[in-house]
Amino acid sequence: MIKAQLAKDNELRSELVIAKELGMTLQHLQANMTLEEMLLWHAHFSLEKEEREKREKRGRIGGRR
Repeated sequence: MIKAQLAKDNELRSELVIAKELGMTLQHLQANMTLEEMLLWHAHFSLEKEEREKREKRGRIGGRR
């Protein structure tokens, strides 16, 4: 049941990703980070993911030659 609830709560999932990446607990993150900083970290990790996926895609395409 908690898994289904979490699947629907994108904000909480984003906070969990940020906390994990920064080596923090969710409680520490929520108590010590502003919403603006969380949004910046979320954007940063999203950009990193997009860039990684682009590199991987280029590698797969380049490897077919």
